[in-house]
Amino acid sequence: MALNGDLTTRVYLETKDELGDLGRAFNKIANNLQESSSRIETTEKSVDMKVKAKTQVLEEIINALEQKVKNRTLELQRIIDELEVIQKKSKNKEMETEQLKKELDDLKQVLNRCQVERKGLTKKK
Repeated sequence: MALNGDLTTRVYLETKDELGDLGRAFNKIANNLQESSSRIETTEKSVDMKVKAKTQVLEEIINALEQKVKNRTLELQRIIDELEVIQKKSKNKEMETEQLKKELDDLKQVLNRCQVERKGLTKKK
């Protein structure tokens, strides 16, 4: 029945009066509604397929971007790790340099004392 959404229901009146006209008009409206409903359903399916296809493409793009971000993150972490190693080595070299400067200063002081003592010995002769 058309009241329940069944658009296949038709009225069969073969009279040529107002009731017949009303029946034909009802059938024409039912046909138009059925065609419209069919077009809407077809369009809905088409849109649904397009949405699914676009969603799949977007998911693939997101996955590719996530992989790129992951790869870049790993590369950046590797660089950070290398920089930390370089920083530690640099700190060690800095400490070694400070130690060598101290030893050099100590040697200069010893050399100066030796020169002073030598001059003192040379004057006594």
